[in-house]
Amino acid sequence: MIKVFCTKKITDLLPEKPKKFEGETDPLNRWMINLIKIDRKNVILGICTETRFGFLLWNVTKRQYAKLDEVITKAIRDTLTSYGFKPELIDKYVSENVELCTGASRTDAARISSIGRDFQSVRILRKPDNMLDISFVRSLNRHLYNSENGYGYPIVSMIEKFREQYGEDPIKQRAFVLETELDLERYAAKRTIIVPAGYTFCQLHRILQETMDWSNAHLYEFELSDELVISDDEDEYDDREIASASENRLEDVLDKGDEFLYRYDFGDNWEVTVRVSDIIDDHNKPWASLSLCEGAAPPEDVGGVYGYLDFLDAYNDPDNPEHDDVIEWVGYRWKPEPNIRGIANRIEHI
Repeated sequence: MIKVFCTKKITDLLPEKPKKFEGETDPLNRWMINLIKIDRKNVILGICTETRFGFLLWNVTKRQYAKLDEVITKAIRDTLTSYGFKPELIDKYVSENVELCTGASRTDAARISSIGRDFQSVRILRKPDNMLDISFVRSLNRHLYNSENGYGYPIVSMIEKFREQYGEDPIKQRAFVLETELDLERYAAKRTIIVPAGYTFCQLHRILQETMDWSNAHLYEFELSDELVISDDEDEYDDREIASASENRLEDVLDKGDEFLYRYDFGDNWEVTVRVSDIIDDHNKPWASLSLCEGAAPPEDVGGVYGYLDFLDAYNDPDNPEHDDVIEWVGYRWKPEPNIRGIANRIEHI
């Protein structure tokens, strides 16, 4: 059984104080929860003290505190599921409701306090979609930590411990192979990405932003058909009905062979064609990955395709009267070749 050690901040909110646990338990079954503030909001931080893998729970109500063992059990299961852990292994690991207790070691208490301090300085740019917002969870579990064994990531540590515990690769999920292309007249910026099928279109938007080295500074939309447009932008810029990018998952909409448009920045009007070239049924990674990256994408606010062509002419020709101005304007925001390693690393964090 998983033991979840509660800090005093948590126990003060419970209708009944948990009992102190002083026995031995498998390190992988030791979790701890604490109440922290992120951007002045109360959030429950939960971590497996062995791996630092965990979750964040927003807006927990008084009624939910009354059955916090069930809430935490579901949070652990849902977090593992969101990364593609095999259902049968999750059932083995979380075979029953967790047991809330007190009596955490000083090491564990210091560990969760340190993680909490790191996240208390974060300023959130949007409201969480629900109590367990997976995008915030992914940020937590790709937070680099230092230990006696060196640096690591919580999600990587959790995968390794599951592999040791159960003797098999713990991740198996469906994934889409997406080929993207941005036609820039003289060449095309092409990317191939492998994206877990359970990702939302909001996550796909963030991935596409990273593959193009864009900064998410403008409106966007996915046009699946004349009837289906998906976006998270609240501004109504035409009469079409917009489905939520945060609520719609790729697996609920896409199939092999589908082709659709990703539009970004309705001023420059970038149109990226996205095609589902294949579906992988046994993808063993918990995040998106990059398998092809050809051609630099244009910098933000360059003025569309023809503005970009003018930019390239000036950038590449030292004798062009606008060369120095263009170099100064773009600065370090753009390079003539994409940073493939940087892109691959960044999309793994989404």
